[in-house]
Amino acid sequence: MSELETTAEERLARVRATLSGTSTSRRAAHRQKGSRAQNLLGGVMLRAAERQEAGRELTELEGRLLGVLRAAVPQEEVAAFGRAWREATGKNTVDWLPATFTARSADTGYAMADLVADLAAAGPEILAQPNVHVVNVADLTAEGGSLDSEEFLAALAEYGSGATVVTGPELPSGKDVAPLRANLALDLFHCIRSTGDTFFGPDDEIYWVAASGADDHSTKTYSSPEFGSLEDNTWKSFDANATIFSGTVHQTLITDIECWERDGGDIWKDLREGLADVAETCAEACADIQEHGESQEASLAAVVAIVSALLGLLLELFTNDDDLIQDRSLAFTRPALTELALRPDARDYWNFSGSNGHYRLYIRCHLPETALVMKSIEEGWPGLVGTSFTGGIDAAVKKPGHPSDVYLFRGAEYLRYDAHGEKIVIGPKSLATGWPGLAGTAFAQGIDAATQIPGYSVQQPQPSPDLYLFRGNQYVRYVTATEKITVGPKPIATGWPGLADTAFADKIDAAAPVPGGAPHLYLFTGDQYVRYDTTQEKIVAGPKPIAEGWPGLAGSDYAGGIHAACSVPDGSSERPYHYTDIYLFLGQDYTRYSII
Repeated sequence: MSELETTAEERLARVRATLSGTSTSRRAAHRQKGSRAQNLLGGVMLRAAERQEAGRELTELEGRLLGVLRAAVPQEEVAAFGRAWREATGKNTVDWLPATFTARSADTGYAMADLVADLAAAGPEILAQPNVHVVNVADLTAEGGSLDSEEFLAALAEYGSGATVVTGPELPSGKDVAPLRANLALDLFHCIRSTGDTFFGPDDEIYWVAASGADDHSTKTYSSPEFGSLEDNTWKSFDANATIFSGTVHQTLITDIECWERDGGDIWKDLREGLADVAETCAEACADIQEHGESQEASLAAVVAIVSALLGLLLELFTNDDDLIQDRSLAFTRPALTELALRPDARDYWNFSGSNGHYRLYIRCHLPETALVMKSIEEGWPGLVGTSFTGGIDAAVKKPGHPSDVYLFRGAEYLRYDAHGEKIVIGPKSLATGWPGLAGTAFAQGIDAATQIPGYSVQQPQPSPDLYLFRGNQYVRYVTATEKITVGPKPIATGWPGLADTAFADKIDAAAPVPGGAPHLYLFTGDQYVRYDTTQEKIVAGPKPIAEGWPGLAGSDYAGGIHAACSVPDGSSERPYHYTDIYLFLGQDYTRYSII
């Protein structure tokens, strides 16, 4: 248990003032503005303290909420809070909770089914509040920007907290049965306005914390290192371990993120695990609320609002108002997570703004081992419409060093495509014309597979600009800068000795670098694949069935074979070699597959 800023006497006085409606804190004033139903978790928690003190058996929901309280204060304080509840309800003074709740007999527990029924009735009212905002990822611009409307930010300041529901396009029926593996990570933040709270000038010291829970029993908590000496208009990056959620999601993920000044965040260490459990419980409740006839948006607004209100009550009891810059409660639907994962290069941000600072937080979403989209090439690559490249692509490769361009090969022709601008930059042209180093070789008649040379490091931050091209049982190493073959044509078995005596020595259908910087390639032939180390010249994984090593493709046509593959361009000129996804092509279709 951390040492709290408030004494036991101060905390009990705050509980009594909160229950009686005499509290003068800004959080108490904010609590009166919204729907009474959004305060239910706080009421259930304090009522559970009274029921436990009286020796009554608690429901599972009551036990979870009381666990949050017990993590911060000793049992004798919890019992005192319960007595304060009994006194207040005996006088009918708790006007920030639904009257039907405060009138319940202490003999009757409050279970998850009760919460679901109450929120189903209050969902539309909560959704209509100005401090509840619905964001559809499909409506965002390609470049990104603020995920908060100006109206919502104004309401956020007025109410002191708010709930954001993030949705996406409805998924086709049957596409969302299995749980979705999802990772949410803090990427970077931009200090718009620092506190500047020292005599000598700006010296902000802040850190970020988060608690997340999903409806598939996954929870995660996170506390960042301290970021010190922040000035206006400075940027800070999080380390690679800044993961605020990593687990499985069926339909709903709820996360609460807080930005603290350094001197006020120790209470988080005590509360975070319990809050993650509460978030998970509420995420699971969404589907039950919808069974009562409420929309997904209303049910999500209700559950994320009650999580936010519970946190507000806990902060009111345990901290001073100036310790926290802002807390945000967010609910993500499954389609929203899928759409966000397709925007790795977009600069989408959330605002954390208070009297003591303003920060923009950037969050990245990644769905490992997931086929993010399965579409026709015509639908997903609109710049190819009207050309023969809407089907039958033989090979694909990202243009070395370029943030957005991809080479596509079909028969004896190729083109260069801007995957972000969705347009053809060069071509279609004959290979002999556009790749003059191939003229006079069989490769000018067509290419089976193409790939970048894999591998980069701190010492070699940029991979080789060369490409490997494959045709039949032959390969070449081609330099695009000089338009020359530097190795080959040679038999694959000779230049890739680790593939000798395998089917890959006879023909490679598709190839792509393994994300992460290792000198490894994925190679495909038929329904098999290998992971090949080009430095050690050996297979490090496989041959294996595609369905086994790429579980997101199991049950699809792609498990039977892949015609072309290439890295998805990151879109960043600062880091054009960083990627986690791969495009896979088959006939007239393609998929974007997330690896790590």
